[in-house]
Amino acid sequence: MKPSNGYTLGMLAILTATVALGLGCGLSEYEAKYEKQQERMNYLDQENQYLGGPIKLPLPKESKDPMPDIQLRLPVGISTNYEEKPEGILYHYPRASSKVSKDSNQKMTEIEGVLFAVEMNKDWNEFKRRALGPFKDVDPRNVRTVNLEVPGRPPRSFQTISFTDGVEPTWSYQFYFFHDDVYQVAIGFRGTEKALASETAMQAMEFSVKSLAVGKAVGR
Repeated sequence: MKPSNGYTLGMLAILTATVALGLGCGLSEYEAKYEKQQERMNYLDQENQYLGGPIKLPLPKESKDPMPDIQLRLPVGISTNYEEKPEGILYHYPRASSKVSKDSNQKMTEIEGVLFAVEMNKDWNEFKRRALGPFKDVDPRNVRTVNLEVPGRPPRSFQTISFTDGVEPTWSYQFYFFHDDVYQVAIGFRGTEKALASETAMQAMEFSVKSLAVGKAVGR
Protein backbone atom coordinates (compact mmCIF):
# COMPACT_ATOMS: atom_id res chain seq x y z
CA MET A 1 0.00 0.00 0.00
CA LYS A 2 1.34 3.43 -0.94
CA PRO A 3 1.67 5.80 2.02
CA SER A 4 -0.70 8.70 2.01
CA ASN A 5 0.53 12.25 1.60
CA GLY A 6 -0.55 12.97 5.17
CA TYR A 7 1.55 10.11 6.51
CA THR A 8 4.56 11.24 4.45
CA LEU A 9 4.25 14.84 5.59
CA GLY A 10 3.90 13.70 9.21
CA MET A 11 7.08 11.64 9.04
CA LEU A 12 8.90 14.56 7.42
CA ALA A 13 7.79 16.87 10.20
CA ILE A 14 9.02 14.44 12.86
CA LEU A 15 12.38 14.04 11.10
CA THR A 16 12.81 17.80 10.76
CA ALA A 17 11.99 18.34 14.44
CA THR A 18 14.44 15.60 15.46
CA VAL A 19 17.28 17.15 13.42
CA ALA A 20 16.53 20.61 14.78
CA LEU A 21 16.48 19.28 18.31
CA GLY A 22 19.81 17.55 17.76
CA LEU A 23 21.36 20.72 16.36
CA GLY A 24 19.95 22.67 19.27
CA CYS A 25 21.51 20.30 21.81
CA GLY A 26 24.87 20.51 20.01
CA LEU A 27 24.71 24.30 19.94
CA SER A 28 23.83 24.49 23.62
CA GLU A 29 26.73 22.20 24.50
CA TYR A 30 29.11 24.33 22.41
CA GLU A 31 27.87 27.54 24.02
CA ALA A 32 28.31 26.03 27.51
CA LYS A 33 31.89 25.01 26.71
CA TYR A 34 32.61 28.44 25.25
CA GLU A 35 31.25 30.20 28.33
CA LYS A 36 33.39 28.02 30.62
CA GLN A 37 36.47 28.71 28.52
CA GLN A 38 35.75 32.43 28.53
CA GLU A 39 35.25 32.36 32.30
CA ARG A 40 38.62 30.63 32.65
CA MET A 41 40.36 33.22 30.45
CA ASN A 42 38.78 36.10 32.35
CA TYR A 43 39.97 34.55 35.61
CA LEU A 44 43.55 34.23 34.32
CA ASP A 45 43.49 37.88 33.22
CA GLN A 46 42.45 38.92 36.72
CA GLU A 47 45.02 36.62 38.30
CA ASN A 48 47.79 38.26 36.26
CA GLN A 49 46.75 41.67 37.57
CA TYR A 50 47.36 40.63 41.17
CA LEU A 51 50.16 38.06 40.98
CA GLY A 52 53.81 38.03 39.95
CA GLY A 53 56.08 35.12 39.14
CA PRO A 54 56.20 31.64 40.64
CA ILE A 55 57.82 31.04 44.00
CA LYS A 56 61.34 29.61 44.22
CA LEU A 57 61.28 26.77 46.71
CA PRO A 58 63.75 26.32 49.56
CA LEU A 59 66.14 23.44 49.00
CA PRO A 60 65.52 20.35 51.14
CA LYS A 61 67.51 20.42 54.38
CA GLU A 62 68.76 16.91 53.73
CA SER A 63 70.25 16.07 50.33
CA LYS A 64 68.44 12.73 50.36
CA ASP A 65 65.03 14.41 50.70
CA PRO A 66 63.05 14.81 47.45
CA MET A 67 62.37 18.27 46.06
CA PRO A 68 58.69 19.14 46.55
CA ASP A 69 56.66 19.48 43.37
CA ILE A 70 54.96 22.78 44.17
CA GLN A 71 53.67 25.72 42.14
CA LEU A 72 52.64 29.01 43.76
CA ARG A 73 52.47 32.61 42.56
CA LEU A 74 52.99 35.49 44.97
CA PRO A 75 51.33 38.93 45.01
CA VAL A 76 52.80 41.63 42.78
CA GLY A 77 55.72 43.29 44.55
CA ILE A 78 56.77 40.26 46.62
CA SER A 79 60.14 38.68 45.82
CA THR A 80 60.08 35.13 44.52
CA ASN A 81 63.38 34.53 46.37
CA TYR A 82 63.35 33.61 50.06
CA GLU A 83 65.58 34.92 52.81
CA GLU A 84 68.18 32.39 53.88
CA LYS A 85 67.30 32.25 57.58
CA PRO A 86 63.86 30.70 58.21
CA GLU A 87 61.50 31.56 61.05
CA GLY A 88 61.01 28.08 62.47
CA ILE A 89 59.98 26.08 59.40
CA LEU A 90 58.70 29.21 57.62
CA TYR A 91 60.69 30.92 54.88
CA HIS A 92 60.16 34.65 54.36
CA TYR A 93 59.66 36.11 50.89
CA PRO A 94 60.10 39.87 51.42
CA ARG A 95 58.63 42.85 49.65
CA ALA A 96 60.85 43.66 46.68
CA SER A 97 59.08 46.52 44.93
CA SER A 98 56.51 49.20 45.61
CA LYS A 99 55.96 50.36 42.04
CA VAL A 100 54.53 49.08 38.79
CA SER A 101 55.01 50.63 35.37
CA LYS A 102 52.49 53.23 34.24
CA ASP A 103 51.48 51.05 31.30
CA SER A 104 50.82 48.02 33.49
CA ASN A 105 47.40 47.01 34.77
CA GLN A 106 48.94 45.11 37.69
CA LYS A 107 47.67 45.91 41.15
CA MET A 108 50.24 46.61 43.88
CA THR A 109 49.40 45.94 47.52
CA GLU A 110 51.03 46.95 50.81
CA ILE A 111 51.64 43.33 51.84
CA GLU A 112 55.06 43.30 53.55
CA GLY A 113 55.95 39.70 52.83
CA VAL A 114 54.86 36.09 52.49
CA LEU A 115 55.80 33.20 54.79
CA PHE A 116 55.89 29.73 53.30
CA ALA A 117 56.51 26.17 54.45
CA VAL A 118 56.07 22.81 52.77
CA GLU A 119 56.68 19.31 54.09
CA MET A 120 55.93 15.87 52.75
CA ASN A 121 54.39 12.90 54.52
CA LYS A 122 54.23 14.60 57.91
CA ASP A 123 51.53 14.69 60.56
CA TRP A 124 49.00 17.36 59.54
CA ASN A 125 48.23 18.78 62.99
CA GLU A 126 51.88 18.71 64.00
CA PHE A 127 52.80 20.56 60.80
CA LYS A 128 50.34 23.37 61.59
CA ARG A 129 51.62 23.58 65.15
CA ARG A 130 55.22 23.92 63.97
CA ALA A 131 54.31 26.45 61.27
CA LEU A 132 52.67 28.69 63.87
CA GLY A 133 55.41 28.01 66.44
CA PRO A 134 57.20 31.39 66.01
CA PHE A 135 54.06 33.27 67.10
CA LYS A 136 52.97 33.65 70.72
CA ASP A 137 49.61 32.38 71.91
CA VAL A 138 48.38 31.33 68.46
CA ASP A 139 46.42 28.09 68.71
CA PRO A 140 46.32 26.09 65.45
CA ARG A 141 43.03 24.58 66.58
CA ASN A 142 41.37 27.97 65.97
CA VAL A 143 41.53 27.61 62.20
CA ARG A 144 38.38 27.68 60.10
CA THR A 145 37.76 25.91 56.80
CA VAL A 146 37.18 27.77 53.54
CA ASN A 147 36.48 26.33 50.09
CA LEU A 148 38.20 28.11 47.21
CA GLU A 149 37.44 27.43 43.56
CA VAL A 150 39.17 28.24 40.28
CA PRO A 151 37.05 28.13 37.09
CA GLY A 152 37.43 24.76 35.42
CA ARG A 153 38.64 23.01 38.57
CA PRO A 154 36.86 21.46 41.54
CA PRO A 155 36.85 23.49 44.77
CA ARG A 156 39.57 22.80 47.34
CA SER A 157 39.46 23.12 51.10
CA PHE A 158 41.92 25.28 53.01
CA GLN A 159 42.19 26.05 56.70
CA THR A 160 42.81 29.68 57.58
CA ILE A 161 43.57 31.77 60.64
CA SER A 162 44.27 35.47 61.18
CA PHE A 163 46.04 37.10 64.12
CA THR A 164 48.44 39.86 65.17
CA ASP A 165 51.90 39.41 66.64
CA GLY A 166 54.88 41.47 67.72
CA VAL A 167 55.45 44.89 69.23
CA GLU A 168 56.76 47.90 67.29
CA PRO A 169 55.94 46.90 64.71
CA THR A 170 52.82 44.88 65.34
CA TRP A 171 52.11 42.79 62.28
CA SER A 172 48.85 41.29 61.11
CA TYR A 173 48.93 37.80 59.61
CA GLN A 174 46.61 35.79 57.40
CA PHE A 175 47.58 32.13 57.12
CA TYR A 176 46.24 29.40 54.85
CA PHE A 177 46.97 25.69 55.25
CA PHE A 178 46.50 22.98 52.66
CA HIS A 179 47.22 19.26 52.61
CA ASP A 180 46.65 16.16 50.52
CA ASP A 181 47.92 12.61 50.87
CA VAL A 182 51.56 13.72 50.44
CA TYR A 183 51.98 17.47 50.91
CA GLN A 184 51.39 19.87 53.80
CA VAL A 185 51.63 23.56 52.86
CA ALA A 186 51.47 26.79 54.89
CA ILE A 187 51.13 30.20 53.22
CA GLY A 188 51.15 33.29 55.46
CA PHE A 189 50.72 36.92 54.45
CA ARG A 190 52.17 39.67 56.65
CA GLY A 191 51.45 43.40 56.73
CA THR A 192 49.87 46.15 58.75
CA GLU A 193 46.25 45.68 59.77
CA LYS A 194 45.22 48.37 57.31
CA ALA A 195 47.24 46.82 54.48
CA LEU A 196 45.80 43.32 54.82
CA ALA A 197 42.26 44.67 55.20
CA SER A 198 42.35 46.48 51.85
CA GLU A 199 40.29 45.06 49.00
CA THR A 200 43.37 44.83 46.76
CA ALA A 201 45.31 42.84 49.36
CA MET A 202 42.40 40.49 50.01
CA GLN A 203 42.06 39.80 46.29
CA ALA A 204 45.82 39.28 45.92
CA MET A 205 45.95 36.86 48.86
CA GLU A 206 43.06 34.80 47.55
CA PHE A 207 44.42 34.66 44.00
CA SER A 208 47.82 33.64 45.38
CA VAL A 209 46.42 30.82 47.52
CA LYS A 210 44.25 29.56 44.66
CA SER A 211 47.32 29.41 42.39
CA LEU A 212 48.78 26.68 44.61
CA ALA A 213 49.32 23.37 42.83
CA VAL A 214 51.05 20.30 44.23
CA GLY A 215 52.15 16.99 42.80
CA LYS A 216 50.39 15.91 39.60
CA ALA A 217 48.37 19.15 39.50
CA VAL A 218 51.51 21.23 38.78
CA GLY A 219 51.47 22.66 35.27
CA ARG A 220 47.80 21.97 34.60
